[in-house]
Amino acid sequence: MKIKDIMPLPITEEDLARRKIERNRVAGSQTQVDLFNLRCGPALHGPYRYEMLLSDFIVYLEGEKAEDEGYDAVMTDCTEDGPLGALRERLRIPVIGPLEASMHLASILGKKFSILALKGHEEPLFREQAREAGLEDRLISVREVDVNFPELEKFGDENLKIGLLREGRFAIEHDGADVLILGCTSFIGVEQYLMRELEIPVLQPGNVAVKTAELLHALGLTQSKKAYPHEKEHYKDIMNVIRKSIS
Repeated sequence: MKIKDIMPLPITEEDLARRKIERNRVAGSQTQVDLFNLRCGPALHGPYRYEMLLSDFIVYLEGEKAEDEGYDAVMTDCTEDGPLGALRERLRIPVIGPLEASMHLASILGKKFSILALKGHEEPLFREQAREAGLEDRLISVREVDVNFPELEKFGDENLKIGLLREGRFAIEHDGADVLILGCTSFIGVEQYLMRELEIPVLQPGNVAVKTAELLHALGLTQSKKAYPHEKEHYKDIMNVIRKSIS
């Protein structure tokens, strides 16, 4: 199968390469994951609504092409999942959000989960996503490490591990979490270390999204058109106008 994986904001070529290696590492031998870096967009995906609106619309324009391009599923590559509902209405192939998929998986693996997030204002956004998924009672806390997204590559893997381990232990001992979700899809190669140290499940959302897409494809499942009605032709003309205006 083929999965279209879309970044919600422009990232560096180094970050893109790391994600590409990781997503294809966890994918099955018959799965191809193609990553799409945005040419333009906000520097941060939140906390500002206008930044998220801009990002969501650009991701939508890229994502809606996935079915015609021959992809079997489309996913975003961020824990602020993006325009899932709009893409699910537009497409018949599965549309996967990393955080949504991880929260549902965490609810299978445990009773209370915590998200280990970047420094900033992501907690309200994550709690809103948990409410939309019907899992607000399962999200017990959001804990932040001492770095934001633009600083992440300079922060270093070892400092990131130390910060995640500290906040993960706090989430377990003080908040009562029994599953942890990494709050950024750029947190790569740390979940096994954290699981050894903390002895509870730790979910890497980008990887969970890939495996969720594979599962749905293998079972022949996609989003219900009762929940997400298909209105592709109705907006065809206006979308053509919009595309021409920004090209």
